[in-house]
Amino acid sequence: MFIMSRNSSSSTTTTSFFDYETQNNSLLQKLKEPKQAELLKAIGHKKATVLVPQNVSLSDIDLSDSFLLSHIILINPQNENEFMTVNCLLGTFAQQGDIRQIHRLSDRMKLIKSTKSPFESYRLAYQNYAVNPKPKQIVQILREGNIKIRDQNLPIFLIAEPLSYQSCGWTNEELELKRKTNNDSGSVWKLFFGRPKASVPTELVRTPQTLKKQFWNKFKDIRAREINTSVKKWIEQFCAKPPMAEEQVAEFRKFMNATLEAIRDHPLWRDATPEELDIASDIIEKFVLSRIFDC
Repeated sequence: MFIMSRNSSSSTTTTSFFDYETQNNSLLQKLKEPKQAELLKAIGHKKATVLVPQNVSLSDIDLSDSFLLSHIILINPQNENEFMTVNCLLGTFAQQGDIRQIHRLSDRMKLIKSTKSPFESYRLAYQNYAVNPKPKQIVQILREGNIKIRDQNLPIFLIAEPLSYQSCGWTNEELELKRKTNNDSGSVWKLFFGRPKASVPTELVRTPQTLKKQFWNKFKDIRAREINTSVKKWIEQFCAKPPMAEEQVAEFRKFMNATLEAIRDHPLWRDATPEELDIASDIIEKFVLSRIFDC
């Protein structure tokens, strides 16, 4: 039963929309299962909020534990525009006119065990995003409200589509690839070429996961030793003598720009596509941030 919506109107259409989602949404139905009782208690105890993709966006998606953990968020009590998911996706809330949005600013980060607030542990990532705001995903918030499940008041954000990240398993591209693999994908090929489609070697399938693997293979190649060494040396210097807090973001951006320029100019990446360079940037950024958070 829908109880309250910050953006709700009195129109029949809005009410019907919420009624449908709260009664039929696959994720909410999943949370009502008896085996999710402990998870519901944890959500209440941690004062978490659930991101609920509208039901039409959930077709063909397996609502796995990873999916659930990617849609349960903790909001920073010191800054209500910052949040992180239970499995360490970082994000912010943004306002575009009358539309409120979610900006996902990272793929899954390394879990940091610290006595500090989790938001303080990842402070540099939020500061870096504030200086260089390039969201990896933007999702519209449709409504905000609360529902009751098992007599527990559950805060929810109804969103236009699921949050995703590299190799999560439920992006449109990955679902489409899965559908093509499971169906008779050779029929169209045969129509055009008069013969069955040959299997595609795994190394030629350009999914984010294979591109990521290809980057690491190049990065560890002895011919890329200079780049590899410079990255590790910068991490060591940062940990040994951290810059002043107000200088850290600028120093990090300077390092990233120099490293990416070196990658673009290196023979191993001479024919790299913009997508490959974007993935290289993501991997280096995530790798470095995870290391300096531990020092």
